[in-house]
Amino acid sequence: VIYHGHAISKVPFGRSFQPRIWNGGLEYVIDTSGDSDSNLNSEEEIFVTLGGRTGSYGIQFDIHAKRNIVITNFDLHILEAQLDLVIFTKVGTHVGSGDNYNDWINIFPLTKIQGRGKMHLTYLPPDTLDPVFIAAGTTQAFSISGNTADIRYSKGQSGAGSMFVENDDVSITEGTGIGGFPHGRRFSPRVFNGIVHYEAVDESPILLEIQNTNSPLPQYELETTFKGGTGSFGNMFSLNATSKNVTILGMKLNIGDKPQASLVEIYTKEGPFEGFEYDIQNWNRVYIGIVETSGEGKSTPLIPSNIFTPVHIGTGAIQSFYVTLNKPDLRYSRGHDAGVSFASNGDLSILEGIGIGGYPFIGRIFSPRLFNGILQYNTSGNVSPTLNPTSSIPTDAPVTTDAPSLHPTGDNIIELSTDFKGDNGNYGNMINVLAIRDASIQTISIHVSTTDEIDVVVYKKEGSFRGGEQSAMNWEKVFDSKVSGNGFMKRTTLPTNEFNVIEMCAGRNYSLYITLKQRLIRYTTTVSDIGSIVNIYDQNILINQEQSVGVGLYPFGPIFENRMWNGILHYKNFASCTTSTNPAPMINSSTSLSNPLSSPSFFPSYFPSEIPSEIPSF
Repeated sequence: VIYHGHAISKVPFGRSFQPRIWNGGLEYVIDTSGDSDSNLNSEEEIFVTLGGRTGSYGIQFDIHAKRNIVITNFDLHILEAQLDLVIFTKVGTHVGSGDNYNDWINIFPLTKIQGRGKMHLTYLPPDTLDPVFIAAGTTQAFSISGNTADIRYSKGQSGAGSMFVENDDVSITEGTGIGGFPHGRRFSPRVFNGIVHYEAVDESPILLEIQNTNSPLPQYELETTFKGGTGSFGNMFSLNATSKNVTILGMKLNIGDKPQASLVEIYTKEGPFEGFEYDIQNWNRVYIGIVETSGEGKSTPLIPSNIFTPVHIGTGAIQSFYVTLNKPDLRYSRGHDAGVSFASNGDLSILEGIGIGGYPFIGRIFSPRLFNGILQYNTSGNVSPTLNPTSSIPTDAPVTTDAPSLHPTGDNIIELSTDFKGDNGNYGNMINVLAIRDASIQTISIHVSTTDEIDVVVYKKEGSFRGGEQSAMNWEKVFDSKVSGNGFMKRTTLPTNEFNVIEMCAGRNYSLYITLKQRLIRYTTTVSDIGSIVNIYDQNILINQEQSVGVGLYPFGPIFENRMWNGILHYKNFASCTTSTNPAPMINSSTSLSNPLSSPSFFPSYFPSEIPSEIPSF
């Protein structure tokens, strides 16, 4: 392996420039005097490349075995960021498989990995990858992906499936980049960056047979309904273990409107969900995967099911679940009374919940709504389960409460949250905020890619930030302090005792600029499948994501248009305004607005999914 080094400006010594890559070749011989005739069961590796001039969420590629081998681990090329990583494999080539994951097997469960940065190898924890046997003369495909666009790879030349590098034991092919997690737009040809670790063996060890041994098979099921009738991006509901200890092992869902590939995420938390509808910190993700949907009104199982983390519920306890898709295809039914049981047997009782109009942990709340699907579970206890569940599915009575919901917290503080997708990032984010009614921002939460201590500075100004992107003139500093980050997909809240309250008067526009001294802030690239950008709002405040930009240096620098802020406004719905306290005029949600700042309104409730692009080198 040849590592990156330094360039020197003078002979024989001078100014050093790094990192730089040597151009040249090494000629060498291998001492085989100590080798056995077969060289079996030896630990080997093949280095592919660390070129990494582009990258995104993942890479698929093939390994062709010239002799019997066992893949034991991978070293990867990941930017200096934390991400959730998962690895799949399948027999044969990845070419032509598209986004169909039915034939893929999970060999590395979703695990949080800290990248070591550009031109550095990132090592997976030892003994976490299920070994994969590849027989001589056969091909095995691998798919490595993460929940952020920080995986680096290189551009290929010959085409996906063409040999890129080889030795006497294996050959690695050019592959395909993945522009989403765990699937998305495909880029081809692309080349895996890193090292493949393997052992040469004489035959397939029995222990390498890949099976789902993570969870026991479920013994019982509780079905609600597949009637549908309405739906959106997500469904939150609670269930009660009524008579014994219960372990939830999986679900089957109602996803419409036609068979297709969909990204599904499932979260859980102890106790009721009320008060935590937008608070991702209090939820644990137990499943993420691609499913091949069966269509509306039909049962769609989770595939592969061995990614689902079992959820244990004690007798009499309440456990909440949040099922969400990245597009509004989850089907549920209208209910009658939130929090009331509507399907039960002798083990479990499922309560009426809510629909969520955005992905994930954002959007309008629709209540009450009924989970459509099947819970798969095991029990421990002496009471036999009832195999025929009772159900009190309500009739198709109309519901007229589908309005945006405020999220109050303690001391009359309200939270307005964006998403925390964070598929991109840099040094800062500028946003425009419209006060629909008088409001005072008490503090904010931000999205950062580190758990270390960071320097955070927040500025404010009245009016749009346009024209002031490159200068501190007219900006007022409202926060400047060190904060401990909470990492990806989690809120990092700035201390209220160090944050100068921002008072906003109804009908006025204000700007916020959040910047770090390190390139660690995360935001979302605003490319969607319907070509529009989502604005976040409630009855008091609108965050105009159509105007949000990223900033490429500290404290001011290059501007990147269309970068959606990731964060939360913590505010109270009053301010010491000397002007009229009447709210900004409301316009019917069906009205099309070309300039939301000149005509404040509630915006349509459709929150689109995104089509992420590759992230080039800076």
